[in-house]
Amino acid sequence: MGKIRWWLTLVSLTIIFFFLVFLAGELAGIVRLLYTVNETLGRIAAFLAVAIGLGVIVIPGYLFFRIPKPLIPPPKNTGPDYERHLTLIRNRLAANPLLKTKPLQTLPDLEEAIGTLNGEAERIAVEWAKRVFLGTALSQNGVLDMLVVLGAHVTMVRRIAGVYYQRPTPRDFLYLYSNVAGTAFLSYALEEIDLAEQIEPMIESAMGGLRAVPVLGAMVSPLVSAILDGTANAFLTLRIGLIASRYCVPLTCLEKKPVRRLAAGRAAKLVGGIVVEGTQTISRVITKAAGKKIVSAGSALADKTKQGLQSLWPFTRKAGEEIES
Repeated sequence: MGKIRWWLTLVSLTIIFFFLVFLAGELAGIVRLLYTVNETLGRIAAFLAVAIGLGVIVIPGYLFFRIPKPLIPPPKNTGPDYERHLTLIRNRLAANPLLKTKPLQTLPDLEEAIGTLNGEAERIAVEWAKRVFLGTALSQNGVLDMLVVLGAHVTMVRRIAGVYYQRPTPRDFLYLYSNVAGTAFLSYALEEIDLAEQIEPMIESAMGGLRAVPVLGAMVSPLVSAILDGTANAFLTLRIGLIASRYCVPLTCLEKKPVRRLAAGRAAKLVGGIVVEGTQTISRVITKAAGKKIVSAGSALADKTKQGLQSLWPFTRKAGEEIES
């Protein structure tokens, strides 16, 4: 078991290292490109690149050193060690402003209080998933998608840890940020593969064959591409947020595999609502960009897209339930 943990730690460190090298290379390339266009733009880009690099390091560092260390549960959920652990949890939760009116005397009280914190953490994850959906759907650029996802995930994890007022354990912290790095890189890769072309027929079928409709047919491809990018990144954001939430819960020891599976299942249930809401916003943006002459066509596209996505939503919920079970 110790050997497996050692190898997992090494893999996590390797992922983070190579991602940082990749990120530095991409940012340096953008700075060089802008310098060739305009020296002032290049300097601004260099300043922003340094700020991004520092943010990627400083925010996790803040999370690790400023938020209190985790209350690590004992191996067994009975006995004097566990009672002492519950006392420490009570003391920490008593200072949490989200739990001012909550009783904390018994174990069911503590479970209910932590359930309240779980609900707040999930709300934060959904909020950031909505932002990531819109940001990556509208950007349609691999590097920009990666930066949007990276910034959102780093900030989201810090906020979720603040909800529990406890950071993950050092090993969980490392696993979590290797997931953040891997997810940010995946958001870049999604833009490089033509996913929309492969899945577009299924979406079009759900939306009623819009290709045959004048004007709407020309708008299908960019909309489908935007929705697919946004959906994938929103799902990954939800998954990261829910994993961070589970890692910060101080009540019992958790195994990593069930945590990741449950997080993926819950994310699959939540992502449908985010996609339907985000698609309406994107449709309005595309309509406005296309001009006033096709406002009615864009409205029809938004309605058709919403209907199609709502028809697909039950399948994502069912998938989530199957993953959780």
